[in-house]
Amino acid sequence: MNLKNKARPGRPVGSNKTTGQVQSLSRGLSLLEKIAEAKAGVLLTDLAQMLDFPASTTHRLLNTLEAQG
Repeated sequence: MNLKNKARPGRPVGSNKTTGQVQSLSRGLSLLEKIAEAKAGVLLTDLAQMLDFPASTTHRLLNTLEAQG
């Protein structure tokens, strides 16, 4: 069996291969940009909608950023 060309479950074939980007890092930086652009506080659900991220992903990203200081 040739496993080299098989996609792993949950990952689209060819995802991020052409750009060489790390999706979670890109998402985290996009999140920080939106927070920086906000004139006042911004709600998690608003951030998720602005970035077209699931609320659960936005929450995990925010938790990770907070834990890193």
